Amino acid sequence: MSGRTFAQINCGLLKSQKMRSLGHAEKWAYICAHLTPFASFSGVFRYPTVMWAHDACLSVEEFEAARARLAKVGLIEFDDAEELVRIVGFHRQRPPENASRCISLICDFDAAMVDADGDRGMVLRCVAEFVVAALQRAQGWKPDSPERAKLREAVGPFLKSTFQDAGDSFLDALADELTGISKAVRAELVALLPVLATHRGDTVSAPSGDRVATRDVDETRLREDLDEDENEEEYETARFREVLRDDPWSRAEPSDLLRSKANGNGAPSKGPLSATLRSRIATESLATRANGKGN
Repeated sequence: MSGRTFAQINCGLLKSQKMRSLGHAEKWAYICAHLTPFASFSGVFRYPTVMWAHDACLSVEEFEAARARLAKVGLIEFDDAEELVRIVGFHRQRPPENASRCISLICDFDAAMVDADGDRGMVLRCVAEFVVAALQRAQGWKPDSPERAKLREAVGPFLKSTFQDAGDSFLDALADELTGISKAVRAELVALLPVLATHRGDTVSAPSGDRVATRDVDETRLREDLDEDENEEEYETARFREVLRDDPWSRAEPSDLLRSKANGNGAPSKGPLSATLRSRIATESLATRANGKGN
């Protein structure tokens, strides 16, 4: 037993569609999992069925039905053989506030991995949730905060040791947890555990040498496509200028080109256009000029 004197529950729980779909007995059984002294700050712990049913004021049969409903809606995971329970979303609701808290939780998870018998998938999924939540929370820290370096120094070796111990099962849990997570968190995670970049057919961001310069593979390909389009536009512009330079008519004034087109003789004409000669203003102007010369 952890000997905790308090528990933290996200106030958004009241608006949760999963909670709203439950009956009163099921809701109270879920709250008991947060308040019980059997619970731990890691979000995964052993909770004997008899004790949980007693805390929830239910018979064992009633409690087992309520627990099954909690697992069905996705609020908990439960291993009946080991009486192990995981509160799903525990770390997403309450991510660690600093690196020291992360280090403390890593120690708790190390102990949980040792204590887990048989299938440790539930613990691995809880570890994956914790790591992603911690890295996402760290995005809000100041860029020059020493907490960032302290967090990486603790999480990096923990990720590698867990992967060496659990293999692809841990990578699967991490990949599932990354759904809907920002590219910055993905890049940070891959920088700490590079093998994740090639897991599941390169579905996770591939890092560069510099964490700041790390970009998603799709983003890099998009940038290459844009660069190619820009190069094609520059080539077309240069080609157009070359054509203009070689064309003698391109250096003629626009009025000359219009006269040439109107005359249809292929050469510029210095006289007025025939349409201009037919206009009333031009006729009057030419007549006035002719009278002036006759005088």
